[in-house]
Amino acid sequence: DFERRLEEYGILFENSSAGMVVVHPINKKILFCNAAFASKLGYSKEALSCMSLPDIHPKEPMSGGGECYDFTVSDFLKEEGVQFLRQDGSVLLAEIAVFPIHIKGTMYVVGSIKDITQRQKVMSENLLLLGENQSLIQRNYVLQETERRDIARELHDQLGQELVGIM
Repeated sequence: DFERRLEEYGILFENSSAGMVVVHPINKKILFCNAAFASKLGYSKEALSCMSLPDIHPKEPMSGGGECYDFTVSDFLKEEGVQFLRQDGSVLLAEIAVFPIHIKGTMYVVGSIKDITQRQKVMSENLLLLGENQSLIQRNYVLQETERRDIARELHDQLGQELVGIM
């Protein structure tokens, strides 16, 4: 039964377009990953099977390592995404769904990842453009108010001189 269930999970995970990884909940060793997961991180499946979660997901990936997050649902419910280190040292920003599977009385943790690196980059660019747009709108408003004041002053001064001239 164990072998059959493992094979069923393996077929399901391997055919998924999402990156799928199965991690031991105690020692964080990567027990299985599909080709999509390996491809997203730039490793071979064989290389990843010799690694553990802290190797690809340290708490501070940009600073070169550190204590690893627990691979649990609460640690991955982040809107901004979760960072993984690729083999080439670059960072993969991913949305991740975490769920347990039970095989032979042992619970394992499964993660399904979706690369959101490009989406986050576009969102950052959009925020920058929005800030520039708001700045231009504010500048335009200031210029309009200055022009209105100048026109009002000119009309007032000119009208005043004409009235004095008429009197």
